[in-house]
Amino acid sequence: MPLCEAEFSLICANLRYPTLKKLSNTIKSNLCPKGVIILSGIRQWEKQDLIDHYAGMGFSLIWEKNEKKWSVVIMSIQAPQSLS
Repeated sequence: MPLCEAEFSLICANLRYPTLKKLSNTIKSNLCPKGVIILSGIRQWEKQDLIDHYAGMGFSLIWEKNEKKWSVVIMSIQAPQSLS
């Protein structure tokens, strides 16, 4: 995968868990301070592993939703916030 030298305030990825885990360092390195990631394409039974992996990299969970055995999470490196 080509390297990206830019920083983004929002990164969205609709990929399966193994790919999201493999790309986690690239995602983090291209996210600007206080940036937000939206990760989807995650099976419900993989969601906690994904959250734990990204939390281990300094991300905090902001929001999550499950629907029809699929999940989406929103995370940020800044202090956790709540979306209503």
